[in-house]
Amino acid sequence: MKNLKPLRFYFITYICLFALCTKVLGAEADNEDPIQFPSQQETLSFLKKRIPITVKILEQVKNNEGDEQYGEVIDDFRNKFSDYLEIKEHDGLEAAELYLSGLSIDLSMDVLLHHYHEDTKTSEERKKLNTQIRSLLQERLEHDKQAVKMQLKLIDKERKKLTKELQEMKKFGAAEIELEFRALLKVRGGE
Repeated sequence: MKNLKPLRFYFITYICLFALCTKVLGAEADNEDPIQFPSQQETLSFLKKRIPITVKILEQVKNNEGDEQYGEVIDDFRNKFSDYLEIKEHDGLEAAELYLSGLSIDLSMDVLLHHYHEDTKTSEERKKLNTQIRSLLQERLEHDKQAVKMQLKLIDKERKKLTKELQEMKKFGAAEIELEFRALLKVRGGE
């Protein structure tokens, strides 16, 4: 059972991200105006300002992997920037910033794990990396707590909206039925 505890907060994160994605996809299904896909230059400018670690990652990919892999990574970051813009539009700046902080934590963890597993290091360097990884795991847990709180806040907002809609249905339901009834009869050639 001990091995499952570290996975618990990743599971919570995936639930939150799934809920956000569902909401975003649902909004697109409702024919809401989609956000324009950002250009490569807009993406790079945004990443430099907001998630500086991505610049280092992109440089390493370009130097070590080549142009094709670099293009794929850029496209992935463009998708993430687009996700940020959609979350910002639909759920607000606070939710979008939370998304960015989670992305930053995940990227930092990837870099640390790469250094831990790939680079040769002394025992002192390994201890330092262990400390950094533990610290980042703690940061991730705190982030996940905030993400769950944000989801609860968004769910509560949606619940209030639906409750108001239900009250209006109860209040104006008979009138709506009458209007719909008359419209149907007119369309079908009645009346």
